[in-house]
Amino acid sequence: MTSSDPMARFVASTAGCSAPVAWAWRAVSVATRSMWLVQGVMSAPL
Repeated sequence: MTSSDPMARFVASTAGCSAPVAWAWRAVSVATRSMWLVQGVMSAPL
């Protein structure tokens, strides 16, 4: 885990650096960011 995110590093360390947990955490973070981006675009005045 070469992420600079301390929360991601904490999750990886507590989970024993298991790959599935790291991938799931990355997928959740990416999905959350993309959802925020979509909401920002939808709420932005065109």
